[in-house]
Amino acid sequence: VVGVAVVLHMKGKRCIGGRIAATGFADHAFRAKAAEALLAGYDGQPQHSDRIVEQAFEDVVPLEDRFADAEYRLQLGRTMLRRALADAAAVRL
Repeated sequence: VVGVAVVLHMKGKRCIGGRIAATGFADHAFRAKAAEALLAGYDGQPQHSDRIVEQAFEDVVPLEDRFADAEYRLQLGRTMLRRALADAAAVRL
């Protein structure tokens, strides 16, 4: 139904930026550029993750179809992004 991808750019053990991409929310895949701006200094802390997740989907008007309504897509995307951030942080930090 939806998908997200996270890439963290590291300098040593410090996150200096990264990319966030999402698909299945709108009629095209997109990069969450406003949320990417928050990745610099990302430390894996839940509060930081929450800010990134909220920013990533702030202006998204999600699709609705027979597979998923808009709210379900947003909730699924938030959960998937939170997990992707945690996974990336666990590998890198």
